[in-house]
Amino acid sequence: MKRFLFLPYLNRLKVDRKLFAVCILSLLIPIMLIGLYFSINMGRLIWENEVRQAQANVDRIEKALSETLGKAVDIANRTYVNGQIHQVVETEYQTPLEVYAAYSGVVFFDNYLQSYNEIAGIRLYIENQTMLNNSYFTRVDPDVKQEEWYRKAEALGGKMFWIYRRDGILRSDCLSLVRQIRNVNTGSRIGVLCVNIDMGKLTRLCRDSPHEAAITLDGKVITVSGDGSASKIRVSENYVFTNSYVLHPTTDEFQISYSIPRKTLFAPVYSIFRKSLIIVFGALAFALGAIFHIVNEVYIEKLQKEMLFSRQKEMQLKILSSQINPHFLYNTLETIRMMALSKGEEKISTTIKMLSRILRQSLSSAQGTVPLETELELVRSYLGIQKLRFGERVNFSIDVGEETRLLMGCIRILPLLIQPLVENSFVHGIEKKSVPNGEKGRILMRVEVQGESLVVEVADNGAGLDTEGLEHVREELEKTLDAQTVYNEKRIGLANVNQRIKLFYGTDYGLELSPSQNGGLTVRMRVSAMTV
Repeated sequence: MKRFLFLPYLNRLKVDRKLFAVCILSLLIPIMLIGLYFSINMGRLIWENEVRQAQANVDRIEKALSETLGKAVDIANRTYVNGQIHQVVETEYQTPLEVYAAYSGVVFFDNYLQSYNEIAGIRLYIENQTMLNNSYFTRVDPDVKQEEWYRKAEALGGKMFWIYRRDGILRSDCLSLVRQIRNVNTGSRIGVLCVNIDMGKLTRLCRDSPHEAAITLDGKVITVSGDGSASKIRVSENYVFTNSYVLHPTTDEFQISYSIPRKTLFAPVYSIFRKSLIIVFGALAFALGAIFHIVNEVYIEKLQKEMLFSRQKEMQLKILSSQINPHFLYNTLETIRMMALSKGEEKISTTIKMLSRILRQSLSSAQGTVPLETELELVRSYLGIQKLRFGERVNFSIDVGEETRLLMGCIRILPLLIQPLVENSFVHGIEKKSVPNGEKGRILMRVEVQGESLVVEVADNGAGLDTEGLEHVREELEKTLDAQTVYNEKRIGLANVNQRIKLFYGTDYGLELSPSQNGGLTVRMRVSAMTV
């Protein structure tokens, strides 16, 4: 049960926050988990694809390296058994002309250099002091004899090996295949052969790779892609793949290294994860917007209807000071009217009849709508009673437009909307104004249909409002009235009517106040021209 301890806290939240919490629990968390699962699997697929590509690149470099090194081995094997070269080296020469003549007949090395562009040079180091140095034959001096590669060649006899050395003639480092050459017939030593590999070709093998690649020999870097610096391959910053390679008949081990930067590897994963978050939060925002829209359509609309119903009930309660049985009230008023009529008091009888009509309409008003004609009859009854009170001191008129008159029986409005406007003109206008002798109070009401709206305008020549007072009333009309405000209101007035209109018809409708031309106040009401 401890798992559900959050439920009481959730129940204490407001509806909108509760819906937001539900969205977080039901949408955001599952979608984020799905996005995380998707990102992890996508990262695994990307990793596997990069591994396959890395292995393919390593295999490609290894194949190209094998072809390049194989050509050097082929040259070394053919040189080992070439009798012409043996004869040239073993001959004792008397003059330089004899040497040049012998060299001119040797085209073996030239043919291979022209055929194999991977070979940068061929050196045959000889001990025959009667020969001259050229690009292929080089007499051994004491310094060369002390070189590690030369001593290793003498120690291995006729076995080949690879070494990364500095070429004395080219004055640059290069990868060389070294082998001691002996006469296959006599066994005498001819010299030490060095076949140099074109380092530019090896570098291009690595540069053709999409990521960092390097070739090493016995742990010593020969070439690397990029700027040629071995430090570019860092295990801490890259995933490094290596493949060992030994070219028969040599025993030296080459290593081909291929590295993938970690940031490059995970960049697609991060990008997918960021896009997934954008999609998740976008979907969540859309869902929240849809839910809040539903709340506004259903929940808030229901509250508005309840507020409208409460406001109409409040009007009924404020009209009566106590719970009086309507039928008893109607019957009593009718009895009084008949008694007045029997004694010839027709004015009293008429007044009671109009009062009875007003009370009947007020008490029978519910949350539905009433015909416009019925509402205007109520206003006429109210004005009739006021006419009895004020006599000739007050004049009033009701002007109904021609189009409105034709639709009178079809147009329906909320009950008790127009009568409070007329009452406001009497209570806050006519009664408060000090009318000079001979000047009459006037109330003019106009009713007409304008497009899809019904406009009712009530103008008086009463006390009116100054600029500050008019602004204050306008601010009061714009206030949002909640249920608590409804029950605390002291009287039914313009704010009540305006709020009922907005609750029922929408915020585009309501009341507008402006000064009248004759010094009073004009109240303009606009509602939807609802027809049956």
